[in-house]
Amino acid sequence: MIPTKRRIIELEIEEAERIYGSNWERAFFNNFHGNLPGGWRRKVDDEILDRKPAIGLRLGKTLREFFGDVDRVLGELGIDVVGIEQLQINSRTEEVLRKARPTYVALRVSGYTHYDLTG
Repeated sequence: MIPTKRRIIELEIEEAERIYGSNWERAFFNNFHGNLPGGWRRKVDDEILDRKPAIGLRLGKTLREFFGDVDRVLGELGIDVVGIEQLQINSRTEEVLRKARPTYVALRVSGYTHYDLTG
């Protein structure tokens, strides 16, 4: 049986857990938390938010569109956006990443690459 895209992504995450041990979230998700509400990547001027990315990145979407996708997925998954923002403000990165795992997986399934989300 051919594994689904979701299963392949979950296997990648499981492999990271084995390789990196207790620090796997920070190693695997790298800068993903910066794309979440309250994250450092969101603190940019409107001009930058509306600029198209280099070819092939973020499915060709602007940062504003990309962040919209992130927020939409958070909402669809019932993840508390305000709670994520508060954790970001309080520098609780590992907790943010644990809560954000389903968001990462859903965004990957929708077509975003690991690099789009973490690079």
